[in-house]
Amino acid sequence: MDNIDHIKAEREVLSDVFDETERQIKKWGYQEHIFEAWKAILEEEFAEMKTEVIVCKKDGYEEGVQVAAVMLSWLRDLKARRNNVRL
Repeated sequence: MDNIDHIKAEREVLSDVFDETERQIKKWGYQEHIFEAWKAILEEEFAEMKTEVIVCKKDGYEEGVQVAAVMLSWLRDLKARRNNVRL
């Protein structure tokens, strides 16, 4: 895989993560949580990914996208707090 293929793949992955983030926002709105709550949400999503890979013998891509989307939302929340902005 050359650099162009890597860049294309990364853009496709980021597009999938952004789509999942939008889906989560439509479902729950913008999330604002304390560290422990974000950690619990992320751990739950990662456990689902782990189950999909280990138990279901799938590649875990869809669940991995959800993990990344949760992490993106957590980072957005942290950035908003740092800048004293309500989401």
